[in-house]
Amino acid sequence: MLRHELFKLTSLRWLRLATVAVLAATALMALVVAQALADPAAPLTDDVGLAHLVLRTSTPAHVCAALVGVACVRGDLRDGVLRLTLIAHPRRGQVLRAKFAAAASVSGVISATGAVTGLVVTSLATETAPPSVWAFGVAAHVAQSLLWVAAGVTAGTLVSHHTAAALAVLAVPLVVEPAMANVMSPPHADRLPFRSAMSLYAMMDSPASVAQSLVGATPMVMAMSLALALAARRFRALDI
Repeated sequence: MLRHELFKLTSLRWLRLATVAVLAATALMALVVAQALADPAAPLTDDVGLAHLVLRTSTPAHVCAALVGVACVRGDLRDGVLRLTLIAHPRRGQVLRAKFAAAASVSGVISATGAVTGLVVTSLATETAPPSVWAFGVAAHVAQSLLWVAAGVTAGTLVSHHTAAALAVLAVPLVVEPAMANVMSPPHADRLPFRSAMSLYAMMDSPASVAQSLVGATPMVMAMSLALALAARRFRALDI
């Protein structure tokens, strides 16, 4: 079943175009950030801090991950493919897990490639960050994308229209949370789900920071766990 879901996702033309767009946008953003903050005449940050900033601002891969999560559920519902899938595999929980695994796999590859692209562009423009920074940076970027996939799958299951689901899952991290953060104190704002997930990049500082970064992302992990539980319940009750 997982192979079938992977085949369907990788066959989508828009996803291929989106992958190219993600890599191009990530490279361009990394170049802009690197040139703006790594001027030899007036350095504003070290190589580790610059890699940190480049990955934190490389949101195209996460946006793509959320849209993949929406599409793997809502696209099949819209096209009637899900009905055929459930005839062959009537266990709905198993079907939803396969969809999530496929979306997470595809998005993880896109995110990892995007992270490496951003770091390569940064290293060409400035000094290269240590290998450990690359490894933990890619891991953090992929972990972020997996959480965005969870949000996308949830929106695709709970919202009954494809476009509305896509807009809803993007509105929360890009509009709602920034607006809430403006009226909240920093410690409380950092506990907002998507903002808390940014703490994953703290693992780039040193291997000792891995545990701390995971603890910092707890609000997002808990929110997505609850969201997926609600999505699974809704998916089992869908009238298809």
